[in-house]
Amino acid sequence: MEKHFYNTRADMETLSKDLINYLHKEGFNVKLKRNGESIYVITAEKIVKGKVKLLMIEILKDKDNSLVINFRNRHELKPPTYSSLIWQFLGGGFLLKGIYEDVEFYQQIEKRFWRMVEELMSAYGESSAHS
Repeated sequence: MEKHFYNTRADMETLSKDLINYLHKEGFNVKLKRNGESIYVITAEKIVKGKVKLLMIEILKDKDNSLVINFRNRHELKPPTYSSLIWQFLGGGFLLKGIYEDVEFYQQIEKRFWRMVEELMSAYGESSAHS
């Protein structure tokens, strides 16, 4: 999901540090990569029940000087290919259960992430968000 924040006083450096701190609190190992002055990429990795969970968060300044935050999870970066009927027919329903658990994990973390971003933007000063 991508959101644009207009009329914000947040700078990318402060925002990236706050996002990294948040992801550390969520138990992720985090790396920050800067691509010039206008793009920051945060990658986060966490092992849950023996599975690696991956996130990628991009922060960039748009042409109109708005702040853009793009949240992507492992399934958006590398979507799983499966047909539930075929897997169930072949006795692989337990594999689907794992995929559904992953989807639920990513939905929950993304929901908490955007709630935290809204709180940060509010603390930085006025802004209006648009998806």
